[in-house]
Order: sequence, then structure tokens, then C-alpha cells
Amino acid sequence: MLLPIQGYEKMPLVSLEEAIVPLVSLVPDVEQMVWVAKQNSNGPTDGLSSDESASIILYTMEWEPYEKSFYVILNSTLRATIREQLRPWFLYLRLVINALEKLPSTTRTVYRGVKADL
Repeated sequence: MLLPIQGYEKMPLVSLEEAIVPLVSLVPDVEQMVWVAKQNSNGPTDGLSSDESASIILYTMEWEPYEKSFYVILNSTLRATIREQLRPWFLYLRLVINALEKLPSTTRTVYRGVKADL
């Protein structure tokens, strides 16, 4: 069983550009990914700031090759037993979790592609 993630909640809320600075060496092309996410988050109407909206978009974006997608690298790090590996992600986690907490709960069916023969 993995230990809970602790410490990110004490981080300051910063812009998405600031939040990814510690990730530049961990996520290839992360600055370009952020630019694309920001371009797609113009004028969010859900009560989120542009940075909050873009942080969610960034997580959901597919990148080529697949293994270099932001969410693939983050998910792999979240599954790591060495929790210290998460420290560079804390600013981003603070921003994206803050954004997700602002959104209303809803019950929906969501379809997502998987790399498996179902």
C-alpha cells in the first residue's frame, strides 16, 4: 500500500508556467504542452482561472509518443513507492487539485481509451 501524498497542500498557488518549472527535466516538451493547454483554455466559463483550467487540460492531453504524455509520466510517479519522487510535482498538484475541488460533482459515464485488448 502506498503512503498518502503529503506536503503539496502547503505549497503556494502559482501560475501553471511556474508550477511546471521543476518538471522541465522530467517531462519532455512540458513548456510546449503548457502553451497548447493555455491556448485551449481561453475564457473558461466554469469559475476556474485560465491557469486552473489549463492545468486540467494539460493532464488530459495526449502527446506523441504516448509515453511522453504528461499524465502518463505523472501517473507513473504517483504509483512509485518512493514518495520523494513526487516533490517536483507538488506545485502542479496544488494547482490542479485546487481546480478540481472548485468543480461541481457530477455522475456521468466517461469513456477513455486503454492500451489493452478488451
